[in-house]
Amino acid sequence: MDSIRPLPTNSLVLEGPVGVVGAGSVGGWLAAQMQQAGWPVTLLRKPGGLESGEETTKKIHINREATEGFSAEVPCTETDQDGPVFRWLFITVKAGDLQAVAKQIQGRIDAKTTLVFPGNGLDLWSHFEGCGTDRFLIAATTYGLYRENPGEISVRGTGGEITVAPIGRFEESSSLAKQLTDAITSLGLTALTADDGSEVIWKKSILSAGLNPVCALLGIENGQLPGSTGFSLANAASEEALTVAIAEGFDLPQVKVDQALVELCEKTATNRCSMLQDLDSGTGTEVDAINGAIVRRGQELKIPTPANRLLLELVSGLTTKTPLKMTAN
Repeated sequence: MDSIRPLPTNSLVLEGPVGVVGAGSVGGWLAAQMQQAGWPVTLLRKPGGLESGEETTKKIHINREATEGFSAEVPCTETDQDGPVFRWLFITVKAGDLQAVAKQIQGRIDAKTTLVFPGNGLDLWSHFEGCGTDRFLIAATTYGLYRENPGEISVRGTGGEITVAPIGRFEESSSLAKQLTDAITSLGLTALTADDGSEVIWKKSILSAGLNPVCALLGIENGQLPGSTGFSLANAASEEALTVAIAEGFDLPQVKVDQALVELCEKTATNRCSMLQDLDSGTGTEVDAINGAIVRRGQELKIPTPANRLLLELVSGLTTKTPLKMTAN
């Protein structure tokens, strides 16, 4: 039976209002964690996302392998609805929806709003530049999150962490990153602070470039990837991404891609990655924001990225149902 658990006594509540944009696996999971801990959180859904007569709260149940699950009832509204300015705003929608969200949410952002990006892809914040704030934080998430059905999310695997880091240097960048890290940790999650959000995003994208599309194409859980015939392709795509990142000036030669891929697969062994979930549900994937971005940056730097291009075209072909035309750069 679902249960609403009591407020954790060690919870560090973020000053609100706090908003979470997107009710998918990451957004629903974060919003439920926050609500259960007493944070002043609102879940924001796309315009028309609240059907006529639907309650303005959403019950979310979180299943966990390692510990007991819980349920939370989170207040809901739509992204284009008027309301108070948010102090913290977590943007968890897919990369393809970021531009629309940036326009819809404009009226609830000011210079003191901190925007937090836990999603996949490079340059997640670019659509929000000029929106009224320069307080951008990355919150790169490696927890295995699976949306069983609307209102039910499973945390798969026994590992995962959230790395918080600022994008650029702005007033209070270090203190806000530390504040968010401490608050996330108080929820019982593993979190750490880094200095450079762009580097953090690259480190995540390097692994996502291999793991996500190959697991999606093979229809396998993360833990099955290292022993599959697709692991060499996943490793090649991630190695290409590492080469591009280093060429862009990031000091990442210490990254051992094959080892890092295996470790991530072990920590999230029973998870079906987000790209596979997207294919399962028939929605658009983030392959262009991950592999496509690496291909484009490779072209600019004259670095070949054939594995990423192949994965981009294969996954895009499944999504659009159009014939594939294989090319190499």
